[in-house]
Amino acid sequence: MILKGLPAPGEDALILVCGPPGLMQHVSGEKAKDWTQGELSGLLKKLGYTEEMVYKF
Repeated sequence: MILKGLPAPGEDALILVCGPPGLMQHVSGEKAKDWTQGELSGLLKKLGYTEEMVYKF
C-alpha cells in the first residue's frame, strides 16, 4: 500500500511524514530528542529513500 502513493526514490522526491510515535518509528524513525530530523530508518529506508528525501513533522 505504501508504494502505491509514493514517488520513486530520487532527487526530486520529498516524503512528508507525520503521525503518532509508533507509526513514525515504523515508517521513518522518530525525530531526535532535540527535535532535529534524526536518523532515517523503517520502511522508507528499506525502500531506498535517503534522509534528504524525507521530512518528519
